Amino acid sequence: MFETITFYTLGGLVLLFALLVVSTRNTVHAILFLVIDFLGVALLYASMNSMFVAAIQVLVYAGGIVVLLSLIHI
Repeated sequence: MFETITFYTLGGLVLLFALLVVSTRNTVHAILFLVIDFLGVALLYASMNSMFVAAIQVLVYAGGIVVLLSLIHI
């Protein structure tokens, strides 16, 4: 039961931040929402006991977005 509640709560948060990514007009805010969205997806993977895929999600996607954010502000 707890796993189901966690899954749907995280899924709702991922959808919320995905909507914020496409609806905001500020590029920096969109990038930050995208990082939060990818971290939420990684938590979904972790809740399904797929730790390797969760780690790859954080390292590749969220890490790549943070690097792009740092390149924008240089």
